Amino acid sequence: MARRILFTLLVFALLVMPAAAAQRLTSRPAVSLLLTVVIGLAVTWAGLTAAYFSTYPIGFYVTTFAFAVYLLAIGTERLRRE
Repeated sequence: MARRILFTLLVFALLVMPAAAAQRLTSRPAVSLLLTVVIGLAVTWAGLTAAYFSTYPIGFYVTTFAFAVYLLAIGTERLRRE
């Protein structure tokens, strides 16, 4: 049961967070799609690297990094508005 929850959280982090961050950064669909792929790959590789050097599972790192990218996207969007 716990494994299902962890995989659901990982899928959510990889499918939703990069797309949400990309939409915060640009309004053009093609650029948003490209940013989504780049952010997803970067988050995945960063999570793999961090999990390799620690005792925590990859899902924790991927979710945390994806959320951090989303928060950074919100911050840059607010800075651009001012």
